[in-house]
Amino acid sequence: ITFGASFMAQLPLLVKTAMLPGGSEIFHAWALLPFHSDLLMGFVDFACWLAFGFFLLQFCREIAAPPGAGLLGTVYLLFLPAVRMQVGSGYGEMPLMCGVMGGLIFGLRALRRKEAGSLLLCLMAFGVAAGIKTHIWPALAWVGFVLAIFVFTRRGEDLRALRPALLLGILFAGLALLPWLALNLRAGHPPLSPFPVRLGGLVLGEPTPTYTIYHHREDIEYGNLAMEWAAVRDLFQAPFSTWPHIGVLTLLLAVWGCLRLARWRTF
Repeated sequence: ITFGASFMAQLPLLVKTAMLPGGSEIFHAWALLPFHSDLLMGFVDFACWLAFGFFLLQFCREIAAPPGAGLLGTVYLLFLPAVRMQVGSGYGEMPLMCGVMGGLIFGLRALRRKEAGSLLLCLMAFGVAAGIKTHIWPALAWVGFVLAIFVFTRRGEDLRALRPALLLGILFAGLALLPWLALNLRAGHPPLSPFPVRLGGLVLGEPTPTYTIYHHREDIEYGNLAMEWAAVRDLFQAPFSTWPHIGVLTLLLAVWGCLRLARWRTF
C-alpha cells in the first residue's frame, strides 16, 4: 500500500498493516469484485471526494455560515492538493474525513435540535471513522463523553428521550471497532497491537519491529519547527511545484473569514 520511500520498501507490508484497523479497505474491497482488479478503485475515492464536499456544505449550514462563504470554502478545500491528490490513491483519508465530518454535522444537530436520530448517527459516523484510523479513537471517546454530559446532566423530557439513542450509538460505535480487535486476538496478538500499550501489568498492545523502525526513522525530528512548517506548506503546494502559491490565497481567505466570523450572531 505504501512504498513511498526506500526505507518503506524494506519493511514487510503485512507486518506493518495487518494489525491496524481496515475500515477503509472494506470500501475499496467492493470495487475489486466486478473485474477482479483495481480498475474501479479510483471511483471509490472519487465518490468519497464528492461526498466529502456535500458534508462540508452541510457543516457550513449547521454553523449558520453564509451560503456563498460555505460554497467558496467547500470548493477551495476540495481542490487543495493535499485533498484532491487522495483521489485514486487508495488511501483511507477520504472515507475517514467523510466519517469525521458526518459525525460533527449530526453532533451539532443533536445538540441544537435534541434529535435522537442525529445523536445516533453522530456516534455511528465517528465509529466508522475510528474503524479506519486509530487516532480517531480519542475523538470518539471525547464525543461520547460530551454527549453523555449533555444528555445526563441537563433536565427535560426531550433530553431523557435521548438517553436510549446515546447508549445505542455507543454500542454501534463499539461494534465498528470490535472486529479489528478480535482479529488481533485471533492471530495471537494483544488487541491494541501494534501499539505499545500497557495498563499496569496488563499488556494490551505490543509493537512489531516494523512499527518500531517506522516510528524511529531518522528523517523525522520531533519538535523541529522547520520540518513542521514544511509539512504545513505541503498541504498547499501543487505537485512538482517549488512554491506553495495556493497558500497565499489561504491567508487572504483566512483574514476575510475571521472578519465574517465576528459578525455571525450564532457564535
